Amino acid sequence: MQKITLQVLKKLGCFHTSDEVCKNTSHVIAGSPRRTLNILMGIARGCWIVCYDWVLWSLEHGYWISEEPFELSVDFPAAPISRFQHNILKEKVYQKLFANQPI
Repeated sequence: MQKITLQVLKKLGCFHTSDEVCKNTSHVIAGSPRRTLNILMGIARGCWIVCYDWVLWSLEHGYWISEEPFELSVDFPAAPISRFQHNILKEKVYQKLFANQPI
């Protein structure tokens, strides 16, 4: 699974790999819905938690397809909630950042 994922990443581009979830991680690809440290860290950081099929279907299409149908939200119901909360927080930070700037 990991070897194929690396080949797809090389072909489609846009993403870099890491063995551990870090501040730059946007997606965690799960081979099975197990509560691993990377899954839990991904949820805590607001990452997409997707199944391996997302990689395969993206390869089939030739580009990265929408994550939503492949999100493991049934197995990890906190994942979409955490991602949503992180996105809201980012929007508020950007709003404050440019609040006093002339248009």
